[in-house]
Amino acid sequence: MTEEATRILVVDDDEAGRYVKTRILKSKGYVVSETALGLVAIEQAEAAQPDLILLDVMLPDISGIEVCRRIKSEFPGVMVLQTSAAFTRPQDRTSALDGGADSFLVEPIDPDELLAAVNALLRVRRAERELRRLNETLEAQVAERTSELAEANAHLEQEVAERRKAEQALWHSQKLEAVGQLTGGVAHDFNNLLTVISGNLELVREALSGNRAPSTERLLRLIKSAQGAADRGALVTQQLLAFARRSMLRAESVDLSALIAAFAGFLQRALGEAIKLEMSFDPDLWRCGIDPIQFEAAILNLAVNARDAMGGSGHVTVEVVNMTVPADPPHTTRDLTEGSYVCVRVTDSGEGMTPEVAARAFEPFFTTKEIGKGSGLGLSQVYGFVKQSGGHVIIDSAPGAGTTVSLYLPRSELPPETLSKPA
Repeated sequence: MTEEATRILVVDDDEAGRYVKTRILKSKGYVVSETALGLVAIEQAEAAQPDLILLDVMLPDISGIEVCRRIKSEFPGVMVLQTSAAFTRPQDRTSALDGGADSFLVEPIDPDELLAAVNALLRVRRAERELRRLNETLEAQVAERTSELAEANAHLEQEVAERRKAEQALWHSQKLEAVGQLTGGVAHDFNNLLTVISGNLELVREALSGNRAPSTERLLRLIKSAQGAADRGALVTQQLLAFARRSMLRAESVDLSALIAAFAGFLQRALGEAIKLEMSFDPDLWRCGIDPIQFEAAILNLAVNARDAMGGSGHVTVEVVNMTVPADPPHTTRDLTEGSYVCVRVTDSGEGMTPEVAARAFEPFFTTKEIGKGSGLGLSQVYGFVKQSGGHVIIDSAPGAGTTVSLYLPRSELPPETLSKPA
């Protein structure tokens, strides 16, 4: 809005006063119209909507304050400068402003004061117009940005859906790979065992069908070899059932300190003389409800894995402590649920495992050992036994820092029972 385009309406019943105001405003380039009546001013405001109305309070047909009130109710953007020579008290000014006037001047008005008041009101009007324009622009920008965000969100949802499909496909592929690995491992192990069994039975058949009677010692040796292979097949089956948590457990209320101490000699022989075995127990160790035979097999598996990880020399520590897991455990307890446990930690000084290997350590038939030196079922049997017993198992390991396998076995409040002898 420029000054040349600014329209001002002068409303005053005093012809001389109206003339002076009009002359002053026109001298500054404003487009000025005038009237002496309030109702005519309302009509002109409706027809032309001037930028500013210079409105006298005292009019012959209607109060100037009423004229201001009507114009402001219909056209709030039109600025109104109320003037008066008769009403000059503070309460008169208050009444005019309450009626909607934007400013109030007492006549006679100094020309400079009039121009200053007019310019101030026009600046306010320009600011209001600019603010309105910016608001409209902002609304358009917000609408545009909202549309862009909606489009981006739709694109993101599509990507998430595609990623979910890819993850499902990958999970399915990994599941099939795991099933294939499990099937291949089982088939490989049982094929070797069946080869031993069938080979020894074939030798027995040939010996019995020959012209020369075989010695009893040779027959017993062949039968023993076949029986050993059959026993190993039964062990593989038992380990698979333990991993699947389908083996039959005979839970008892067990004192682990007594059970492990009685089992220590066997563990030391399994580890070998070059490996030092150390044990420590809480003085008031709780009892736990487990199958003692399966527990011994689990500890033996951990010991054998520790021995292989250390290359036949080093030290192994078996630590048994009481542990209570609160309802809101710290991050160090990871997936442990609330409760009381007897924790068995088996720590070795071996080469340790990478995070990738540790993450797969409990998978059946997963092994880092050379072919023929491990079936990959030892740790899976430990995992299955502990989970089926209602406990948890956690591996802590790092390359060059050894490995700690922690078995969290649930505390038992049952009365003591006769313990099975160590296997």
